[in-house]
Amino acid sequence: METDEGAGQKSSQAFDQLQGYVHALYLGAQSRWHSNSPHHFHWRLMFENADITMLRLLEAFLKSAPQLVLQLSIMIHGNTVLPLQGLSASASLVSLAWMIASYQKVLRDSRDDKLPMSYKAMIAQMLWHFFTIGARTVAFALFASVFQLYFGIFIVSHWCG
Repeated sequence: METDEGAGQKSSQAFDQLQGYVHALYLGAQSRWHSNSPHHFHWRLMFENADITMLRLLEAFLKSAPQLVLQLSIMIHGNTVLPLQGLSASASLVSLAWMIASYQKVLRDSRDDKLPMSYKAMIAQMLWHFFTIGARTVAFALFASVFQLYFGIFIVSHWCG
């Protein structure tokens, strides 16, 4: 059962996220309406979008990555893959890969000295991250299924090293 403090924190996070989206829409509208200085609002919109995307990236790594490792280690430990488990693990992997590629596209698009990243390049980046993250999470899941007790030490040494 969820506490009142936890429910309040979730609603506050949802409100902050909604406020960020509304502010980004406002800046986009201001960029269109003020033709005398559209670049000012455009760059503010680009930086706002970069901030929102970074928060989504952080959320993906805090939610999807541990969930994916847990799902894979359960599948390995149980020697069976239920269709819903496979679909959920695939969705977590695609979510992580898409979020990293999306973040890199937003960062590149927000730079004035760089050309914008094309969607073909973004798809190539997403596939690259898909296979890289897939290999790492399978390695983590295999390690977690064999050495359950030492998995925390392994994760800490991986991120610090």
